[in-house]
Amino acid sequence: MYKGECLNSQLLRIMGETGHTDLICVCDAGFPVPQNVEKVDLAWKPGKPGFIEVCRMLGDNMVLEKVYLAEEIKKKNQAVLQEFTDLFPNIELVFMSHEELKKLSKSCRAVVRTGEFSAYSNCIFAAGCAF
Repeated sequence: MYKGECLNSQLLRIMGETGHTDLICVCDAGFPVPQNVEKVDLAWKPGKPGFIEVCRMLGDNMVLEKVYLAEEIKKKNQAVLQEFTDLFPNIELVFMSHEELKKLSKSCRAVVRTGEFSAYSNCIFAAGCAF
């Protein structure tokens, strides 16, 4: 039996199938998930699970080389941005408009929806390579 911290079978499968440069979006409860992208809906109540909590789990279980964030987070949600940058000090951050981030989400392998209820708590991770 698997003994890791992620118990969601859909998310485990996606992490296992993800290759170098593939994109995975982690979003707040209000982010519009594109129709043709697989949705992993973890939200079960406002704030649960949180954005940072889910990002931490992905970072603990995957090689990540780059992350895309909305430029708007710098002014509208500095607390989450600070937590995020503290969590991932060695990952390249690429900022773009929220509209551009929504467009990029159409290219993701999956969108992981959290219960986060704070503005612009969305990112798109680019997978790295383990060797």
